[in-house]
This record gives sequence, C-alpha cells and structure tokens, in this order.
Amino acid sequence: MSIFSKQNGLSVDDGGYTFNILPNGQLAQLYFGSINFIDLNQYQFNTRKPTVKLSSLLVLDKENVFALDTLNPELDLSSQENYLRFQYAALLYNNSNRNQYAIQLEGADKEWLYVGTKNEASYSGLKPGTYYFRVKAANSDGYW
Repeated sequence: MSIFSKQNGLSVDDGGYTFNILPNGQLAQLYFGSINFIDLNQYQFNTRKPTVKLSSLLVLDKENVFALDTLNPELDLSSQENYLRFQYAALLYNNSNRNQYAIQLEGADKEWLYVGTKNEASYSGLKPGTYYFRVKAANSDGYW
C-alpha cells in the first residue's frame, strides 16, 4: 500500500476533495480548484526493505551503552532496573517520515505491536526473566 502526499507531488496532504483513477492509468486528485496527476503506469514503488538499528537503550532513563553492533547483544540487569526505553531507526531515508514500525518484547508482548511511525518503545514493571526486543520496519510504500 502506498500513501501519496506532497512528497509525491500532490498539492496537499491528508487527502483531497476527490480521487479518481482515469482509464489511462493516471491518478487524479481534485482539490478546491486544482488538479494533480500521478501516472500510476510510470510510478516506481519503493520495494527496498529497510534495515533497522537500535540507536539507544535507556535503563531507568539513563543511557546504557553496550555492544549494539554485535549479532547477539546481551545485557544483564538487576531486578530493580525494570524500566526500559528503546529507540530505533530504519536506515532508509527516502520519505523516512512515513516509515512504519512494529515491535515485540518477547517475554512481555504476546504478538507484534504495530506502532505506526513511532520509533521509541517503553516497558516498565518488567518481572525478572529473559527478554528479547525485536523491531521491524516498513518503508513508505509498505514493504516490510
């Protein structure tokens, strides 16, 4: 699914007065005296899947530095260090403000949580145990 906006050449974001797909494959947006066309036959969808990186981990609101670049980073915390905040980013910069994210803290979340464009997750009151934080992203055209 692709969401068209000013970044694609439309005059306004948040929809238009009306949208029509013309027989020649063009998308027409009518908006209060203006008309915009996007040729869907020529439009190139962004099929590149983003790579996601953890940019920060805060424990009790303090930055915690550990091996972010390793394939299997582990962090041992005390039972009192049970408030975590993860910050992450999709390393795909074309229309990056429209990247979408899904997160899961295995051991706390039963399934993926789709959080829209939010690139931060907080967890509090975690019980002692083993947890795995996972994050995935979709680009502006919806490719995960």
